[in-house]
Amino acid sequence: MFGILARAVDQSLLAAFNHRPFLLQGPTGDPEILSRDIERLPVVGGTSLHDAVIFSLLQLRELPGRKAVVLLTDGKDKHSRFTLNQALDFARQSSIPLYLIGPVVEEPLALEETTALRRMAALTGGALYLIRSEHQLPAVYAEIAEELRHQYVLAFQSDYEGRKSGWRSLEVRVSRRACTRTKLVCSLVSPP
Repeated sequence: MFGILARAVDQSLLAAFNHRPFLLQGPTGDPEILSRDIERLPVVGGTSLHDAVIFSLLQLRELPGRKAVVLLTDGKDKHSRFTLNQALDFARQSSIPLYLIGPVVEEPLALEETTALRRMAALTGGALYLIRSEHQLPAVYAEIAEELRHQYVLAFQSDYEGRKSGWRSLEVRVSRRACTRTKLVCSLVSPP
């Protein structure tokens, strides 16, 4: 998995969660270490998805460079201290895309769970991948890696005299026909 997602210059870390999130491996450029750690990870305990989202974003916040969270989940949340809305607010403010993959279980996600995952992905510029088999994971990882390698960051300063801080609506038009998929994530604007 990590060999597909990360290039030699990339740093990755591995966090896991059950009834609480925890760090398995700090930032490393060695995909073999991460793959070994994830293979040994038992799937036991409850699910604290909202806490895991916030925990993962906090782990990445101080690291330099562009960032993304790839989260493999059953989509259920049974034990989080944080609510869905708190996780959504934190994810939106982080400006770090969330790529959510689920479920790799026999039972499909409920509409409410799918909607929550879709909202998290959309608010951050990431994506939700609903898969039926773990055999689909390499293709999903390859698609995420391709998207991450073809992103651009646009920044602007507004002369708007109305509200000084808050979220802004922004329309970006792309004239190149080669652009087939575009996403836009706006960040919180604060006055100087």
